[in-house]
Amino acid sequence: MGELETESEKSRSEIASYLREVADQLEGGGDVTLELGGRQARLNPTNPVTFKLEGESDWTEGDTEAKQSIEFELVWWRDFFFFFCTTAFWFRQTGVRARKPLSNTV
Repeated sequence: MGELETESEKSRSEIASYLREVADQLEGGGDVTLELGGRQARLNPTNPVTFKLEGESDWTEGDTEAKQSIEFELVWWRDFFFFFCTTAFWFRQTGVRARKPLSNTV
């Protein structure tokens, strides 16, 4: 899959609603679909999941403003054999064929 990283400005209420949706999907035990900025990724977390939480502020005395952030990260390991089998199954079900690499021509 690679990586999905996007950002967009949302209200606190919109963010809370989005996090609730992700939490409901996570609690449901199936796939978790992330969608933001018109991009989408579907993941299937396996147990155990490591939960990382980071809060940060670059404020120092005398500053008139400061960047602050909260970051959530969930990390799990996927067995390669499982990943290979489910990916192959997806290709068979969808009829999508892997693209051949481009040749290096000058």
